[in-house]
Amino acid sequence: MEEVCIRKQEPSQYINTINWLSNKQIQRSFGITKEVKLNEHIEWLSKQPNTEFLSILNNGLHVGNIVLDFNERHESVFLQIYIGDFNCRGKGIGSQAMKIALKYIFVDKQMHRVHLKVFEDNVPAINLYEKLGFIKEGTERDSHKMDGIFRNQLLYSMLSSEWKREY
Repeated sequence: MEEVCIRKQEPSQYINTINWLSNKQIQRSFGITKEVKLNEHIEWLSKQPNTEFLSILNNGLHVGNIVLDFNERHESVFLQIYIGDFNCRGKGIGSQAMKIALKYIFVDKQMHRVHLKVFEDNVPAINLYEKLGFIKEGTERDSHKMDGIFRNQLLYSMLSSEWKREY
């Protein structure tokens, strides 16, 4: 059985993140339009006081990341997740990591709402979010331009009461 956990990202794991964010497929999934450099990433992290940058570990190996951007006033968090190690995709690791993250968000942090955005062509991610109980709130039409093409993003959310019914 694979052991999945999430932990605060350590500086030694930043290089994995930079390598993954340099991958064209991951860039497309997140709408990244420029090269991400280590020093810029470290500077960005230092300017995010309400953001937690977490590593997804599978049997102790760093295989992906979760970013949680908290809005304490509204008891809400914006979530981003990706499995950067392509050999670990499609194995349920993202699903396990999401379940751990949702428990952390709703139980430990006592948030009321979690929301995320996903490009409408990212079917595996959409399937995961819907399987976990996220509700589609709407579509941001032509919200992101990449390589000269406008793309739609879907907005999904889950409330703490919905999570409690599911889990």
